[in-house]
Amino acid sequence: MFIVNLKRALPSLTHSENRIAAYLVDNFQSVKDLTSYELAERAEVGQSTIIRFSQKLGYKSYKDLYDDLIKSSLNDMDISSVSPEEDTVETNEKLYRSYDATLKEVMDYNPVQTIDIIVDRLYLAEKVFCFGAQSSNILAKLFTNRLLEIGIEAYNSEDNFVAISLLKKMKKNDVAFFVSSSGESTVTNKLARFAKQQGVTLITITGIQDNTLKRMSDYSLCCPEFIIYTNFKSITNRCSQLFLIDCIYLNLWKKDPEQHNKSIRELDDITRPEFGGLPLLPDEEFSFPENHRKK
Repeated sequence: MFIVNLKRALPSLTHSENRIAAYLVDNFQSVKDLTSYELAERAEVGQSTIIRFSQKLGYKSYKDLYDDLIKSSLNDMDISSVSPEEDTVETNEKLYRSYDATLKEVMDYNPVQTIDIIVDRLYLAEKVFCFGAQSSNILAKLFTNRLLEIGIEAYNSEDNFVAISLLKKMKKNDVAFFVSSSGESTVTNKLARFAKQQGVTLITITGIQDNTLKRMSDYSLCCPEFIIYTNFKSITNRCSQLFLIDCIYLNLWKKDPEQHNKSIRELDDITRPEFGGLPLLPDEEFSFPENHRKK
């Protein structure tokens, strides 16, 4: 189906190809009568770009894309397109449906067995280093905090020098956890290669398409990214990545809920005194909550 193929190809599309995608979605009804030449003219791209776009979506030619497009229902398309003319309820409903469709795909793409293995590796790790470049590091940092909450020694840094220094200290039973939608971030992949040289287990969350980071990974979870088109910009959401992070976190917590709850309470006592606000740390040296795993 066209919209599924579009979502899969999204991370690899160029700026010009994104313009084609936006035009197809925004003008779904009228585009069914356009030749490749006419579509190139409307989207303000070269005709050769239309052919490359079609091939990136998995079609042999524009004709194959066109044939699949006319079979698609309007309902398949309109959840991806937002117009200035629609009211707030309609926009919110489209966003809700896009999230719902994305999470259903996440469940389909990621076997429970893979999640279970990842949870086991994280549970047994001495240390976990989490990383993502640019906006992906927001999720890597969030996952770091999740792990610290339940007493797992975890680190995160956006600084390349600090990241390499931390990775140097990791051992074979440690885990590097990387997030990258494209799987082609230069800095992420350089650090991933370095982590592999250290012999640590590399776990990743990346896109559904084949990519460099996925090929390096010991275990990888796939995230279809949903695209929301407007008249001026395309917006991708990261709900699928956040969903997988929370799946891992909750299943980790289930490994030893009593000890994990204790770790959460201890951190609460440190960071949330009786009526709010961070207290001054006592003179004695601060340490992580006692590691809950018996080696």
